[in-house]
Amino acid sequence: LLAYKEVKIISIKRSNKMKSIFKSYISINFTLVIFLTLFTFCSSPVESDAVNSQEYDLTKQLELLDLEELSPEETDGLLFMREEEKLARDVYLVMYEKWDVRAFSNIAKSEQKHMDAIKVLLDRYSLNDPVTDDKKGKFINSDLQKLYDQLTVMGSESLLAGLKVGAAIEEIDILD
Repeated sequence: LLAYKEVKIISIKRSNKMKSIFKSYISINFTLVIFLTLFTFCSSPVESDAVNSQEYDLTKQLELLDLEELSPEETDGLLFMREEEKLARDVYLVMYEKWDVRAFSNIAKSEQKHMDAIKVLLDRYSLNDPVTDDKKGKFINSDLQKLYDQLTVMGSESLLAGLKVGAAIEEIDILD
């Protein structure tokens, strides 16, 4: 329960910061790029050929848009989102290995698609990918590392706890 409250506090702080950033700095074109990216990657199966095809299609679609300079806040947001999606994927993979519930595996695949979509944007803006080590449970952001550690311990207590961890991850995503 204490770890869950800490997760909530982290997500609320992050949420307030993100609200401020999005209200102040994101341009209409950048918002369109994010929407287009997530829509493209979230609307089809997670087959490796499909993902490669989507990356190609998305890259071609993005090339039609002017490349605007990102603010420091937008850059930080993209870098954070890339690792945050990795955290979600990694936690779901741990929950799948622990509880053998197919939903965890399916959601992990979706989180991988989100990671891939953000990677396309990182490449487009020539940003260094914070996911330098794609090993499960390894993060550059120390807050995300702590959160991963907490969530995997909590979710390993029982299947119900694992499901609650999944719900917490989705709530954090919604708030962010």
